[in-house]
Amino acid sequence: MGNPLSAGLVASYPYSKSNLTGVTASGDSLSGKRLEVLLEIAPKAKRLLVIVSSNESLAIKSFRSTEEAAKKLGVRLVRRDVTNEQEIKIALEETKGSVDAIFHLPSNLVRSSIDLLIRKALADRIPLSVNDDAFVDRGALISYGPYSRLVGIQAAKLVNKILQGSKPGELTIETPDRLFLSINQTTAKQIGVNIPREILERTDRLAQ
Repeated sequence: MGNPLSAGLVASYPYSKSNLTGVTASGDSLSGKRLEVLLEIAPKAKRLLVIVSSNESLAIKSFRSTEEAAKKLGVRLVRRDVTNEQEIKIALEETKGSVDAIFHLPSNLVRSSIDLLIRKALADRIPLSVNDDAFVDRGALISYGPYSRLVGIQAAKLVNKILQGSKPGELTIETPDRLFLSINQTTAKQIGVNIPREILERTDRLAQ
């Protein structure tokens, strides 16, 4: 869950005051940092396509934080609101040749259609930044955010506390202990992007 508070699942942080606890993916608050990382790799990118699932609160909040970061970094976000897969296809086609990169915002809709974004980025030879390491294996250039396996290990510790008698609502809702930077080297070569050495040195995983 990117933001259980905005989704209405919990009443507050750091305790839910309900029967829920867990590890939040912090999807909305990480968007600004992901944008910074993308621009380190592609400093000439000035127009970024951002597809927003207009029916999902996490996508809306993520766009707002990304927009704030974009203003500070001097880049323009080309926003396209969508509600289904067909609208995603139309948005991708309409922006052909007019954007320098694609910046993926977390949402269930866009996640289920991520291969459309990957194919578009490869065809147009532009970077695609995502928030899930698994998408890098499928062809996205870069991901920065929680790593599902590590989040699972962290959440298992909360499960253990519950099994030992703790009440979920009395356990702190946690954020990921560690964020993960992944880069697809094959994709970088295909789209003609040279990854700076300083980025490679702090990359957690290089995919092929």
